[in-house]
This record gives sequence, C-alpha cells and structure tokens, in this order.
Amino acid sequence: MFDNNNDFFKTLSILYIESNNEDSTALYAILEKNFKKVILIESGQEAIEYFTKEVSNIDIIICDMYLNDILGVDVLEKIRDISTDSPFILTTKNLDTDELLKAIKFNTTDFLTKPIETSDLLNAVDKICQNNYFDILEKNAQKDLEDIISVIDEVALVSKTNLEGKITYVNKAFCEASGYEQSELLGNTHDLIRDINRVVCDELSSTIRSGNIWEGKLKNISKSKEEFYVYITVIPLFDNNENIKEFIWIRFLATEYELEQKNFKKKVAQNINENRRINTQARDKINQLLNKLQTYKSLDYLIDQELHRKNKFESQISYFESQSKTGEDKLKDISSKAKEKINHVISSQKQSKKDKDEISIDLEKYITEYQLKNKTVKELMAELDSQKKMIEKLNLKIDSKELKLGLKD
Repeated sequence: MFDNNNDFFKTLSILYIESNNEDSTALYAILEKNFKKVILIESGQEAIEYFTKEVSNIDIIICDMYLNDILGVDVLEKIRDISTDSPFILTTKNLDTDELLKAIKFNTTDFLTKPIETSDLLNAVDKICQNNYFDILEKNAQKDLEDIISVIDEVALVSKTNLEGKITYVNKAFCEASGYEQSELLGNTHDLIRDINRVVCDELSSTIRSGNIWEGKLKNISKSKEEFYVYITVIPLFDNNENIKEFIWIRFLATEYELEQKNFKKKVAQNINENRRINTQARDKINQLLNKLQTYKSLDYLIDQELHRKNKFESQISYFESQSKTGEDKLKDISSKAKEKINHVISSQKQSKKDKDEISIDLEKYITEYQLKNKTVKELMAELDSQKKMIEKLNLKIDSKELKLGLKD
C-alpha cells in the first residue's frame, strides 16, 4: 500500500452519497475512523449541489448506484460536468451492463461490491492516491523539461519536427545561424541546411524513432552556402500514452564560441543543481522549525506543570508560616506562664515543702514543654527555608524557559 497511507488518509475529505440507512451507518463508521472529514448525503441531487459549491474541498466521492432519487451513474455524469478528474467510487450490490458501460464512459475510478470490506475500501483509496502521486510526478517532470527547454532556447539553436520530419518550430538563434527566415524553414526538413551523410542520417533517424536520444556532431550549410558545425542532441517527446509525438533538436555551434557554449551548459546544470540544493535546505529548515514548534509546545506544558508545582509549594509555605506563627505565639504564652511561676516561687518562700515540690514539678513540666515547642518551631523554620529555596529554583527554571520561548525579554 501507499507509504504512510494512514497519515495521508487523515488529510482527505470524503463525500459519501448513500440512501440506504443500514448501509450508510456501517460504512460511515469506517470512513469516519480513517479519514479527516466525511460528508454523508442521502440524495443524489443534494450531493451534486453540495459538490458544485465545495468542489475544491472534496478529495474523493463514494456513491451508491441506486439512490432514492437518481442513479449513481447519473450523479457521476453531473460530477464530470463540474470536474473531469475527481476520484469517483461506485458501490452496488448488482451492476447492470448498460450502467457499467455508462460508468466507464464517464470515467468512474473504481467499483466496490456490497457488502463492502474495509480492506477493499482502503485499497481502492490507496490506489487513487498512488495514481494521483504519479500524475504529480509526471507533471513535475514535464514542467522541469519545459523549464530546461526554455533556458536552452535562449542560447542554443532549437527546432522541432513532427513524426514526418517536417520542421514545426525554429527559434531566433536557429534562423540567424542558418540564414533562413522562419517562414522558409517551417514545413521543410533539416535536409535544407544539413550536409547529408546518409549513414549518419539513418543512424540518427533509427535512434530517435525507437524512442532514444541521439547525440553527435554534424556539418550544416547556411543559406549563403557557408559551412558551420554543430553539436546536436535530438530528444523524442512523448504524449500521455507514451507514444512519440514530436522531436526537439538542440544545437550548439562548434566554432570559436564552442567553449563558451559548453560553459553555459555547465552553468545551467550547476544552477539547476543549486536550486535543488536550496529547495532541499529550505525543506530541511521548515522541518527544523516544525520540530522546534513541537518542542515549544512541550515546553508550554512543562511550564504549566512547574507553575502548578510553584503554586503548590507557595501554599505549603503559607501553611508552614501559619504553623510557625502559631508555635511562636504558644511558645511566648508558655514562656510568660513559666516566668510567672518562677516569680511566684521566689515570692512564696514561706509555703510548705509540699507546695514547693508541686511548683518544682510544674516548672519542670513547663520547661520541658517549652523546649519541645522551641524544637518544633526550629524544625518548621528549617522546612520553611527549604521550601523558599525550592521556590527560588523553580522561578529561575521558569524564567529560563520563558526566555527561550521569547515570552519575556
């Protein structure tokens, strides 16, 4: 199947035309799972109207043969009036011969027999994607050839001939080198300027008519009977059915300008390679930027997490500060009471030994409680310092990530 087809399918929008609710429910679930967008329409006429408005947003049409209002082949016929190349898949339980012929006439892309298997459906779409991919490659190759010919046409002697060898095109440089006007050359053969060497001519003709490129050096004779030599390349050009439709003849003068012409061809090739290199670098740069964007999105998430942790720690610090304050208040209260007890002991020397023992016990109790509270406060203060240091580290980390993202100067 087509490489990375699952990801590619997620970019496609499907127009699904089906009047049978039972069939549409089953297939719609498959389509919705595998494709970006699925538009389900029960009526053929409504589907045609929708496609007319949204033709540029529909990648593939899947249509049942027997709809409630019209036949699927009739929908196909109307669709072809709007778009000649939109992929169109017909689904049916029974296919009539006349309907089949009509569907073929209007260039249906594929047929699927109900009940439709998921693998059959995805294979049909996969085949459509492959065909479109190769069509794009062919168009790009044709465009590259046209671009190269356009460049060469500026510096070389260029002509074209049909299958009978008649000249159908000559450029300005060809006319200037040969001494003939365009009107004198069109409709004639290259024998008009060629110093005929029958062996070479037969070899050239046999090579290009078999679909291959011929290269060599030939002597030409201008209208004023002056000789000039050319390095020539003859290239067969093909139509969509891979049949030869014409030949293009590209010549470079083999005179004192020969070195200049060779250098030019070299520069043309270098420019083409340089453009390809630049395009490759541009694509790599775009991929790098996309990766950075994904990284930044991840950093956004991490920053949110860090902020959440920061808020949590700040809440804990507030709690510890509150506990510390409460501990300090209690400690002050205990200290005050202890001092009162001590003063009371000193001023009450006349009390009995029993009273003194009780006071001593109470005093020891308060002192012990004072020491425990004092230890608890120290532990809370140490924990508070630790939490503050952790908050400072988190703030530094967040500031660093925000600087990387350009969120702050």
